[in-house]
Amino acid sequence: MGIGGSVNVGVVFRENDHIQIFQSFVNSLKKSEVSFKKVKYSIDPDGENWIEQSISKNIIEDSYLSGHYTEFEVLNLLNSSKPVRLTIHIEDGYFGFLLDFNWEEVASQEVFILQNQMLQFLIELYQDLSYHHAFIGHEIEVDVHPDDFEDFIGEADYPVGIIGKTDRLAIYYGSVGMDGLSAQTKRTELVNL
Repeated sequence: MGIGGSVNVGVVFRENDHIQIFQSFVNSLKKSEVSFKKVKYSIDPDGENWIEQSISKNIIEDSYLSGHYTEFEVLNLLNSSKPVRLTIHIEDGYFGFLLDFNWEEVASQEVFILQNQMLQFLIELYQDLSYHHAFIGHEIEVDVHPDDFEDFIGEADYPVGIIGKTDRLAIYYGSVGMDGLSAQTKRTELVNL
């Protein structure tokens, strides 16, 4: 029984300074022994000329972020035994970071234990970065504008959607877990920070 693809964890920001916020995001990840192995980005907006290189000493250079469609290979994130792909998505009026976990690896574990670990990661990250919203789910992209997310999450059936509310987080659970298969109770919880 398998769906395939990836399970995604995404965080979305309203701000336009993706380089500074990304460096803060990287610093948050490094607190938990995460290492960055490779970077890949296009030097042109059409995605025809790509640069791929190894990352030395776990240092993320700002030059990596000046390209288009930037993605990183990350190791040791949330106990993943396989590399996790981290991509930067820049949209009109917002941007976000998307972590792609291998679906087979996720499905081979206790889904709700891992989902709760990812949720705890996002709660701790909010305390460092105050993102607008975040999500966890199967094959989900950074494609909903912050102005539309609260209405969207009320109608959508995302496994987990989170909206930052200054001193608390609203956590929306859909009817299926992050693997796209496991049933869960649809509900909303508030977490005070």
